[in-house]
Amino acid sequence: MPRIKDRDIVMLSNIEWTMLWQRQQIFASYFSRSSRRVVFVESQGKRNPRLSDLPRIADRLARFLTKRSRRALHDTESAPANLTVITPLVLPSTLRIFRRINRTLFIPALVKTIQKQGVTHPIVINYLPTQTSLDAMALLQPCLKVYDCVENFPAYPAVPEDTAAIEEDIIKSSHLVLTDSEFLYLKAKKIREDVVRILPGVDYDHFQQADTGPFKGDIQSLCFYGGINDRRIDFDLLQRLADSGNFTIHMVGPVDSKIPSFPKNVVFHGPVPYPDLPLHLRDSDAFLFPYRITDFTRGIIPAKMFECFATGKPVIATPLPSFQPYKDLIHIGDNSDHMVEIIRNIKALESNASYDQRKEAARKSSWESRYHDVLTLIEEKLKKKAA
Repeated sequence: MPRIKDRDIVMLSNIEWTMLWQRQQIFASYFSRSSRRVVFVESQGKRNPRLSDLPRIADRLARFLTKRSRRALHDTESAPANLTVITPLVLPSTLRIFRRINRTLFIPALVKTIQKQGVTHPIVINYLPTQTSLDAMALLQPCLKVYDCVENFPAYPAVPEDTAAIEEDIIKSSHLVLTDSEFLYLKAKKIREDVVRILPGVDYDHFQQADTGPFKGDIQSLCFYGGINDRRIDFDLLQRLADSGNFTIHMVGPVDSKIPSFPKNVVFHGPVPYPDLPLHLRDSDAFLFPYRITDFTRGIIPAKMFECFATGKPVIATPLPSFQPYKDLIHIGDNSDHMVEIIRNIKALESNASYDQRKEAARKSSWESRYHDVLTLIEEKLKKKAA
């Protein structure tokens, strides 16, 4: 009977390995401990590049030209030695001519590089609803196709007009379809009934290092960490909060869009290495999730939600649909005035019970348990195919 330990896994990721540590890298690391080998293909592009993308593109091109597009990772990089990262050289599939060049030149070269690792008929876990990923899967001839939908890609700025149609094709043709947010789950379920929702997880022991006990005082320091860009972050809201409150807002993470001018109580720190993140978060009184509410962000359920729960600290957020099931654990503000009111009255809103409830929600949401759920689903599909 085929088992995952006898299989190779190719992950067609929508991010790069060195980006903020999240679902794709975490699952890849777990799979590398359970399968024969894992090949992690970094993002193949879903839109035309912007000026802010040029440093990343230059680095990718340099790695490709110096034959560093393929590299094995080791434990010092949070992955075992049988996990290989490939940096593909492909054009974004935004124009017909780009797709033709990819299909003729770049995708065959990418697949050849993957196959040189000894990969044959792999399990492909795809994160990108693009023509590039469809063409790559056709050449890879996978034994099992998994689509893990973690963003509302058709609403992503500047993607091709046929993204929704391509995503529907991928959802229909995959052997297994996963989503994280309820929004994405319900959207995919309109296309097929057997969609499975796998929530984000947390490394509880790692993030509980930022726990300083139940909240007792006033909020003097708020923290957001993660990718900082105008697709996700409501900069106008951030400006109004900064102008209205006697507190400091710390923004931790890489910036990949133009940032407005903010008062001095909004501090941008840049990215912090994952191992150091809990100690950096420890000094904050509460976490702030200043997300915009758009067609794109409605599909987001931030993994950092469970990470913040592990610290026990209060969480104050905009009314993103994904937060509604956790409204007893998150203080949701409808607008900037409401959020300032929450911040100023936090002592009356917080209790030992709310601290305990957040901690318990995080304990029950380990990445290991999420991975084992996915592993079980994949092995069931392998068994069914072999029957």
